[in-house]
Amino acid sequence: MIRLLDLLDSGTTMKKIVGTVLTILFVSYVAYECRGLVFAPPLAVWSPSENLVTDERSILLEGKTTPGTQVSVNGSQVLPTLDGHFSLRVALQGGLNTLEVKAFKRYSRPRVIERTILVSRSGPKFSHNYKTGAEEFERYE
Repeated sequence: MIRLLDLLDSGTTMKKIVGTVLTILFVSYVAYECRGLVFAPPLAVWSPSENLVTDERSILLEGKTTPGTQVSVNGSQVLPTLDGHFSLRVALQGGLNTLEVKAFKRYSRPRVIERTILVSRSGPKFSHNYKTGAEEFERYE
C-alpha cells in the first residue's frame, strides 16, 4: 500500500496520468466536433403536414434546423434565421405536388424530408340551375 502511494507522489507518474487524461479529453473533443461536420444535421418540417389534401394554390412551408445549416426546397436555397427557423411560401399546381426539403452542412450528408400535397380543386365554378332558377356555387376537381 505504501509503495502505491509513493508511486502516485512521484512527479513523473503524475505527469503521465495528467498527460494521458488530457490526451483522451482532446481526442474525444475532436471526435465530437467531427461528428457534427460529417453526420446529417437535424431537420423538422412543421408545415405542411404529410399527405396534405388542399384546394389552396400556395402553402406556407415552415420548419427548423440547427444554426449554420443550409436549407433548400426543391433545389432553391432558403435562408434560415440565426436560430435555425425557416419559412417559405410555395406555389402549388393542380394535382400532386412534392416538396423536397434538404438540410446540409459543408461536409455533411444531407437530411431530406419530402412532403406530398394534393391540390384537389382547381377553383370555383358558377352554374345556373334551369329548373329552379337558382344560382349555385360549386367546386370542381
